[in-house]
Amino acid sequence: MTRDEYYQESFEIAMDEAGCGHLLAQMTPEQRAEIGGAIAGSVECEGMAFYRPESPLIGENDRLTRKLKWERELDPCGVCHGSGREKYNTGPWAVDTSCYKCHGQGKIHPLGEREPA
Repeated sequence: MTRDEYYQESFEIAMDEAGCGHLLAQMTPEQRAEIGGAIAGSVECEGMAFYRPESPLIGENDRLTRKLKWERELDPCGVCHGSGREKYNTGPWAVDTSCYKCHGQGKIHPLGEREPA
């Protein structure tokens, strides 16, 4: 069954239920098919007539999918070897600070890309 045939059948059922079945007998099959096609076209344009904003969950899901993909591509930092900390001695002092390369995360993106928003 095509989309137009579905809407044509829906139209014919609605006419019968409304008590207008006698009018269907006066219509040609081409007229019924034309009405079915017109209803199908109206359904396609419903979004323009009645605005429905996109669900915010779709955008949130897309954002989290991009972030997960980005996190799966991360490699251990070559400077701190994945610890996120740099430790070294400078004379009598010992320095323990966040890694300058990975900013304390312990991992970096191989292409140098920043975390997606």
